[in-house]
Amino acid sequence: MLCPKCKKGNCKIEHVKVDLPTVDKTIELPEFDFKLLNSLKIDEPQFASLLAQELDCYWQTVRSRVAILANKGLIEMKRETREERYGERNYYYLTEKAKETYFNSQT
Repeated sequence: MLCPKCKKGNCKIEHVKVDLPTVDKTIELPEFDFKLLNSLKIDEPQFASLLAQELDCYWQTVRSRVAILANKGLIEMKRETREERYGERNYYYLTEKAKETYFNSQT
């Protein structure tokens, strides 16, 4: 292989060891779940079909993932009527635990 520095010939190859910071395994989330939490951080509260439009998925997917995140204490569900055109729906809110864990309490 041609040396990228001298462009003349083969030079010694150095192997570099990179230490990556470790992540606390207890707070790891799938990418979709984090996107869902981030959508709520940007504009809360929302209901399943609004989140589904934003995340480009079915509302059933949102509801199933919200149930999992609610069991972890990251999302709170409230049944309420916020706008008459939508009627009574389950609205989703981020919990303080989610804000502190994933968004450093900046909301």
